[in-house]
Amino acid sequence: MNLLCSIHDVAPVHFDAVVRLRALLHECGVTRATLLVVPDFHHGTAIERCPNIVAWLRTCVANGDEVCLHGQYHVQARPVSDGYARFRARAWTAGEGECLALDPDEAVEMLRDGRARLEQLLGQRVTGFVAPAWLEPSWFVDALRRTGFRWHEGRLWVERIDAARAYDVRVMTPVLSFATRTRARELASLAWVYGLRAMVASSAARLNRPARIALHPSDLASEPVMRCATTTIRALMRDLGTTTYERALA
Repeated sequence: MNLLCSIHDVAPVHFDAVVRLRALLHECGVTRATLLVVPDFHHGTAIERCPNIVAWLRTCVANGDEVCLHGQYHVQARPVSDGYARFRARAWTAGEGECLALDPDEAVEMLRDGRARLEQLLGQRVTGFVAPAWLEPSWFVDALRRTGFRWHEGRLWVERIDAARAYDVRVMTPVLSFATRTRARELASLAWVYGLRAMVASSAARLNRPARIALHPSDLASEPVMRCATTTIRALMRDLGTTTYERALA
């Protein structure tokens, strides 16, 4: 089985950090990664206005990487009315649970527009979606199916979407990721990764499940996080190859 490495929040504002993260993955031997692109991060500079990042993404794709859609703005447009969704938004992110604030029609519009923007820039189909902070409503898979996406993921699972609703396939495998917004969150995420990485490696080998690790631009600001990330990737790659989500779920 394979290791799925992803870089979140690919956008002009994070371009230098994203390039550094991809170089670090190369140094660890990761030949294929999944790049989570936000077309208009926080309503800032639209990706179409930055030919350097577009050219870099095209080069990455030509070398075997995958691009997927990671929301349209990566920011929550309005308060969430549902109590459980509101709790999830507060627990896992600081105002970036974009998908939780959408209704089904808005979700379809966001998915269609976001994917069309990326496909026009890349010249090829985009098949995957990852919600900002991995937060999406329970009905969101139907919006993904209506707009032709083939896979998405949560914190604990990755799922292949069947267009005919006949056999969606959800694989339970926790994502190894870090939180650096506060010192307490950083320590908790380090404990999460150190505690789970042996189990993740064992499950990948015994149960034929992919292992997952996700990096964010903000991770670069923490030496303990980057040390844990690199040692974890290298440890997992002793027994696993690397691939993209689309290839793993084909």
